[in-house]
Amino acid sequence: IDKLYQSFVSENVIKYADSKLEGKHPDLKATVDEFRDGILIFSITDKFVWNKSLVDSLGIESFHNKRKQNYLWKNRVDATIFTFYKDVDMKAANKIIHKGIKKEKTNEAISLELAKKLKIKENTTQYFDFKWGKFEKGDNKIVDKTNWELGISPVIEDGKKKSIVIVHKLINPEVKTLDEAKGIVTSDYQEYLEQEWIKNLRSKYSYKVYDDVFNSIK
Repeated sequence: IDKLYQSFVSENVIKYADSKLEGKHPDLKATVDEFRDGILIFSITDKFVWNKSLVDSLGIESFHNKRKQNYLWKNRVDATIFTFYKDVDMKAANKIIHKGIKKEKTNEAISLELAKKLKIKENTTQYFDFKWGKFEKGDNKIVDKTNWELGISPVIEDGKKKSIVIVHKLINPEVKTLDEAKGIVTSDYQEYLEQEWIKNLRSKYSYKVYDDVFNSIK
């Protein structure tokens, strides 16, 4: 009984002390209030802004359609980069690539021809590979060295690697699709939703800022 009584006393003393902590320690009260208010603001903002921007597919599509000119690709090139990692006959490789492009072969077909002519029977990616894509200035340092001219570049050396770039097409600035600009569009849509939410709150509710109180918590 004595042990149970002591446990009961300790538990209630701790509860009582805990209930008086915020009154006894103003800094702790301010921290607890800030934490509680932060959770409340996070929950409300998540409901009206963050989560909505992720699930409102029609809203974000409409937002993108009305602001397409804000999301543009710069000048780009449609290009393939053949990169050689080991010491191979670059003169022969260059000839094979030129011949393949002239015959309008695919990158895959040119790769097979390279492996065959260079007598690479296995693990071809240890010797060479290719990368196809659309590049803006600054996206790829090897592509940038071509001066963005149509056709096949000379051999471009980068350390131990050697590359040949085929510029298939020059692409003028164009609008990014929603998928291509999803990240930045979502971020802008969240900002838009937050501004509209705040505007709506201010139209419904009056508020007053007490400068002395505001300055005390800055």
